[in-house]
Amino acid sequence: MDTETKGKIIKTARRLFTRKGYFNTSIRDISREAGLSIGAIYHYFDGKEDIAEYLYNDTVQFLMKNLKEALGDEKDVKEKFRRIIEVFYRLTDEYPDIMEYALYVKHREILRDNRTICSSKPFDYIMEIVSDAIVKGEIREMDPLLATATLMGLPIRLITLKLDGVIRDSLLNYVDETLDSCWRALRR
Repeated sequence: MDTETKGKIIKTARRLFTRKGYFNTSIRDISREAGLSIGAIYHYFDGKEDIAEYLYNDTVQFLMKNLKEALGDEKDVKEKFRRIIEVFYRLTDEYPDIMEYALYVKHREILRDNRTICSSKPFDYIMEIVSDAIVKGEIREMDPLLATATLMGLPIRLITLKLDGVIRDSLLNYVDETLDSCWRALRR
């Protein structure tokens, strides 16, 4: 299997789904933008829906891999929160196309089972960490979903400001202040 060709299809589809929208992007658009024949696309994928499913799963796996690597075997909850924020900021700086896709594409409209990135493994993984911290008394007692939204809300807003061009420097410059704000809202 030619991974370069498949990668070109995926990268082009990600960009077009993010910028034009899934429903406004055709296989012909992907073909033209990628400089590939329609047949080449159908060699790797059964159609646009198959590409969308692949992209979603690939993005979720990418985020999970990076989260798990960043957290390692860290035990301190505040440091875990720092690493979560830091990994998302780093990924935004290094892979803005993937983060744009994760945040801006309306996955629920595309996928047959109404999945979204916020109801995916990475979000569940973060919520498990937050829930565990609540149970252990490391952060104040509150609804785990609300606590997770509190931890991730500010970082996600800064990520969108970066992707929209409002923030021009590296998001990594904002890790300490973001952590401080999130920690103040969650600590005991």
